[in-house]
Amino acid sequence: MTATQPIGILGAARTPVGKTPGIDSLTLHAQAAHAAITDAGIDPLAIDGIITFGSFTRDYVMHSAVVAEFLGLRRIRYADVVRIGGASAAGAVSRAVAAISAGRCDTVLIVSGDDQLSGLTRDLAVKGMAENRHYQYEAPYGVTTPAAFAMMARLYLQRHHLSEELLAHVTVQSRRTASKLPDAMYGKPCTVGEVNSSKPIADPLRMLHCAPIADGGGALVAGRGAPGEVVEVLGSGEAHSNAHLVFNPFDASSAAAASAGHAFQQAGVRPADLGAAQVYDCFASVVAQVLEEAGIAPAGRALYQFADGEYDVDGGLPVNLNGGLLSGGHPGMPGGLLHVVEAAEQVRGSARVPVAGGKPVFVHCLGGIMSNHATLILGGGS
Repeated sequence: MTATQPIGILGAARTPVGKTPGIDSLTLHAQAAHAAITDAGIDPLAIDGIITFGSFTRDYVMHSAVVAEFLGLRRIRYADVVRIGGASAAGAVSRAVAAISAGRCDTVLIVSGDDQLSGLTRDLAVKGMAENRHYQYEAPYGVTTPAAFAMMARLYLQRHHLSEELLAHVTVQSRRTASKLPDAMYGKPCTVGEVNSSKPIADPLRMLHCAPIADGGGALVAGRGAPGEVVEVLGSGEAHSNAHLVFNPFDASSAAAASAGHAFQQAGVRPADLGAAQVYDCFASVVAQVLEEAGIAPAGRALYQFADGEYDVDGGLPVNLNGGLLSGGHPGMPGGLLHVVEAAEQVRGSARVPVAGGKPVFVHCLGGIMSNHATLILGGGS
């Protein structure tokens, strides 16, 4: 490899996502890492950088060092733990590219795995969501993660004069796409009526508007490669407006617009140039908001476009071709990484349902309550 070769993604892999009792977080890290290294076709000893995101079920102060130790990686020159919530995956890719470009290391393993479904009781999962809120102004009042996102969803619907029933189309599209994937956690199609009659969680969000908790992991190997072989990071951007809901500015758009804007500008492409999009979908409302704020959909129109099939596999811009977190399952910290893995596979034409057709792929990852955003535009590949 030479310094003139482009830096990007050499290997990408995911573990099965669902319920995997008896397989803990570190083992999921190992399974994903092994698969990505094999996919990259490199010697594991060539890895001299590692980035992890921590874990909900088995965390460590020096998490990246512990994972490297568990994997038997002894020649690490660069180690980092990225903790910007669900935005960590896209943020980690940007950091890996920067580290390699600066000569800090040559080959970086980005890996995350968690057993949230098998490793946490229901009470512990709820406790974790509550404790993630501001210790003084939110947590004492029982504001959970779904309740916080529900406030943002209601604001979005009111701002654009949309009915809450329209949200169902995001989940319906997700299930329709997942039905083409034999390993999807929820691959059975559903109807608008089924979504709108599912259990209320936090108004206006219902059970089927929420990504199901899962076990799983994903990994990427970043480094230099020959043009046409490496999946290049054409553009990247981050924007962080706040950490807690109570300090949200509640502007007409979240930091998603700035994050996507930086990525598009750096990549030199427009939304119309995209072949596919992977948008963080912890809740159905988030997908519509991000598509609009990123300039991919007109303001207030994304939900109607979901209803019209614009984001289906055979639509104008296929979205969340892995079924997204809504249907593929949400393992927590690895969630955003699953989106990046799918985008990399779309770029190189190895996806299970390949549709990008050589065009750039948009990836959005979200941390916090619509507050911490990281965006990638991936391209190149074979």
